[in-house]
Amino acid sequence: FRYDKRNVPVANHKYVFVHYKFEDLVDDVETIIEFFKMDARFNKIVLIGHSQGSLVGMLAANSGADRFVSLSGLSKTADEAIVWQLSKQNQGLSEVAAAHFKELKETGEIKDPNPFLISIFAKANLEFLRSYMMYDPTEVIKSLNIPVLILNGDKDLQVPVDDAEALHSACPDATLQIIPNMNHVLKHLVEDTDNMKSYFSPDYPVSEDLIQSLVSFIKQ
Repeated sequence: FRYDKRNVPVANHKYVFVHYKFEDLVDDVETIIEFFKMDARFNKIVLIGHSQGSLVGMLAANSGADRFVSLSGLSKTADEAIVWQLSKQNQGLSEVAAAHFKELKETGEIKDPNPFLISIFAKANLEFLRSYMMYDPTEVIKSLNIPVLILNGDKDLQVPVDDAEALHSACPDATLQIIPNMNHVLKHLVEDTDNMKSYFSPDYPVSEDLIQSLVSFIKQ
């Protein structure tokens, strides 16, 4: 079962949620777990969280999941991750973003967001950001009392292998697997120059190594 996040505009969806907190995403997963727990056709629930969904899944997993997979999951808090990602593109903007996050933590608002960062710090996003950056994935993953698989691609430009290793250090009982030639959107790459192209093209296949790892873990 796969579903769209609350803020994903889809043609056949009547409603798209705009104002919500990070915890609402966790509540959605817990509701889904509860629904499938009541369905006699299923005897095991394996929760897979990708990217931001990794943290969402960690927070929801103990509500009834039997196994959990962190797929390209961050080890950093949301503010740290965004500042890090910006630093790879523009060091000056990353420093401004860090200052904005500090202001948000201390005051609950950002009075004068940088226009180049408005897609991140728009007023409609602030409640979500403030709740999201409260959680440290390396602390949350320690609370899991079910089998955990941590997967990351070695061609991931958004969430580097270091994040997977940090999560594993925090939860050493978990299984860590680094998928060769897989990027953030789970595509198998032959050339590094294809990394960004694969985000928008169906011509790049999902990593077979990823599929095999998931199937093996689910069947255990």
